[in-house]
Amino acid sequence: MYKLIRDDMKHMIESHDPDAIVTSVLERHPNDFAQKYLEFLIDKLHEEVSEVIVELKKPDRDKNKIDDELGDVREVIMVLSDIYGYGSFEFTGNMKRYYRGSFYNGVLLDMATGTVPT
Repeated sequence: MYKLIRDDMKHMIESHDPDAIVTSVLERHPNDFAQKYLEFLIDKLHEEVSEVIVELKKPDRDKNKIDDELGDVREVIMVLSDIYGYGSFEFTGNMKRYYRGSFYNGVLLDMATGTVPT
């Protein structure tokens, strides 16, 4: 089983553990690289978001750990944006914030009584 790691971790891992197998998506899946890379990125995003959630649920939250994990989430999102042409997500996010607001006020909708307009 393989998991996506940050690019520069390859050399760190190889020097720390010479028996570790560090390869690339392209080397492992040359015929379906784009699909497999997307799958690895999705898995990594899920992993990092899960780690943020675990940290946020702890009663004694570690701000540095949360910042670190949020940085990982942001990095995966930026790679998805850059590679797969979703570069306008930041602009779109800013527009949504301008027209619909953000999530700072904790506004809730009872889903049994209404729906969110699109």
